[in-house]
Amino acid sequence: MELPDGIARLTERQKDILRLLSNGHDAKSAAVELGISVHTVNEHLSEARRHLGVPSSRSAARLLAQSERHPPRNGGSEELGVAVASDPEPKLRPAVASKRFVLAGVSIMVLSSVAVIGFLFGSMGSADDVPPRVVATSPADGSTVTPGPFDLTVRFDRPMRKGGYSFVQVSADTFPDCSPNAPISPDGMSYTMRCTAKAGRSYEVWFNRPPYMNFRSLGGLPAQPHRIRFKAKSD
Repeated sequence: MELPDGIARLTERQKDILRLLSNGHDAKSAAVELGISVHTVNEHLSEARRHLGVPSSRSAARLLAQSERHPPRNGGSEELGVAVASDPEPKLRPAVASKRFVLAGVSIMVLSSVAVIGFLFGSMGSADDVPPRVVATSPADGSTVTPGPFDLTVRFDRPMRKGGYSFVQVSADTFPDCSPNAPISPDGMSYTMRCTAKAGRSYEVWFNRPPYMNFRSLGGLPAQPHRIRFKAKSD
């Protein structure tokens, strides 16, 4: 599918909003997620529709999602601030439960085999009708942590699928040093990574952010993207 030239004219903020829409958010919840006003969100959406020549924001979101599912062969992910390895089977991305997280500027990918047909012909028998959402994190958004080792934990509103998670960095400078494992809790609702914070540093972590959407419900529905920002005390 040939995509409109307007994709290249979208700002990063417009792309962030369109990604949230493509993952179940509306203008109000996208505003809350990004910490901006609904009026600002609607202005960005209006400009995005103009760039892409479409009548609705949902149509704009779909076009962006299509462009990011089929990126240029040599394109890296500048938005994530890292070089991301090319997907060997991009057309099967929705059918593969992968474990992708980005640590210290390196993209690490572990692929887990799943039943492809389950994704192509339904939600594998799941009763999910809305995306899972984050209900708690540690550290909390806006909090201050003590420099040194700490647990980075995210908790969802329902049991989640084992074997896949997406702790996503925006920049290597704002992502803590973390171990490459995130065990799931016995109830299946929380994941925890052991990390280290450096004094005086500010951090930003996303739990799911396109194209990394591997926090999924038991039925395979990706969780709504969620972002936290926190900092470490200065010495």
